[in-house]
Amino acid sequence: MRKGKSGIPVTYVPARNTIFLAVALGWAETLGATDLLLE
Repeated sequence: MRKGKSGIPVTYVPARNTIFLAVALGWAETLGATDLLLE
């Protein structure tokens, strides 16, 4: 895996899981869900 000058992989995405959670939350709201289960 390639790394940039700072030693962080070039494929690194800051707050990646937060982005996925925001998408899931938006989808759940659209569907009218009242709960969101994270496993």
